[in-house]
Amino acid sequence: MCKISDKLKLCTCSTVNVYELKHYWELSKFQKSDIKVVGTLMPPQQIIIGEDIDRHNHEKLEKMLNDGNCFDVDLKLNHGDFLEIHLTCEYDKNENVQLVYEFVYNGKWKLKKHYPFDNDRVMKQGGKVLRPFSRV
Repeated sequence: MCKISDKLKLCTCSTVNVYELKHYWELSKFQKSDIKVVGTLMPPQQIIIGEDIDRHNHEKLEKMLNDGNCFDVDLKLNHGDFLEIHLTCEYDKNENVQLVYEFVYNGKWKLKKHYPFDNDRVMKQGGKVLRPFSRV
């Protein structure tokens, strides 16, 4: 099941490379770059997990972020900071689905459509996502 858990926690535990984790988060800020990225287009996650579950996940994450109970420490947030939450969900026994949820901070967290080729950012902080999914 790919539904976000009430017990999800964004941990700042020390990790050498968050990109090697199964579930991770990344807080970044805008920084102009001239680098252009070319890559493979992936199908939208809601097609795979269903629009209802995708909408549920977005709404739950946005509420949890704005209620201030997701991070294990208080972060210094600035206007325009970006938060990406990357999760690996077991879709069926033979396939994992990569879910990416993105938010922008403007006094509160607001859902932002994820654009995988946006590289005008620099990472401020990152970490592991603990207990991401409900056990149903």
